Amino acid sequence: MKVIEGLHVYGDELRVPNPSECHRWQDGEWVLDDALVVAARERRLSKLCEAIDRAGNSVLESVVGSPLRLAEYEVAAMEARAFKSAGYPIDSVPRSVSAWSIGGRNPEQAANEILEKAQRGEVAIHALREIRLASKSKVRQAMADGLEDEARLHVKQAIEDMSRV
Repeated sequence: MKVIEGLHVYGDELRVPNPSECHRWQDGEWVLDDALVVAARERRLSKLCEAIDRAGNSVLESVVGSPLRLAEYEVAAMEARAFKSAGYPIDSVPRSVSAWSIGGRNPEQAANEILEKAQRGEVAIHALREIRLASKSKVRQAMADGLEDEARLHVKQAIEDMSRV
């Protein structure tokens, strides 16, 4: 494509520049295409929702660690719950609890600390999920109503709210 005095060369013809990604060339002129308008709005909506998801993932990782670490904590919490439910039998301390029975902690203290940490993680996970899903719903509604600036404000608010979890 060459630009000649404000016109663009497309193949063997000159055209005025495309006014937006939502226009298509038809019968010698650019016309607004409703399907392209919808597709562009969907792309912008997707980017806004992805921003919320990225922020949530970042906060979640800072709270509970990597997915592998989270799996480790889930196993430890499961074993600590079973140990506690059984009355903390000293003759059958689970490996995850035993591993945390360091620094002067006895197995009961270790199990209780594991469970407390698991509870804090669950609270954070639930809070982040609630904020993320509610915010994305608000963004979708604002975009459906044609209020893109409002949608962007919902994204900003979601990111702020998640950073306080």
